[in-house]
Amino acid sequence: MFIRKETKELGRDLVENCQKWKQGHCTYSNGKLSIWTANWPIIDLDSYPETNMFNIFERLYIHRCIKKSIIKNAIK
Repeated sequence: MFIRKETKELGRDLVENCQKWKQGHCTYSNGKLSIWTANWPIIDLDSYPETNMFNIFERLYIHRCIKKSIIKNAIK
């Protein structure tokens, strides 16, 4: 309802393809898209270099997906 279809697909890609996503200096990236995570609180989570890509509900969703992706990648 508050989370767009594209954002759900991004979240699904974050979790299912966790080996392609890497934490860089300030971003979580797969080479095609970078998500700004330097100011890690959820409020500041956004795409890079574009901004205002996610609303607050989508930021919460992407934050959870990134955490799942990091955990899943560590287990593999």
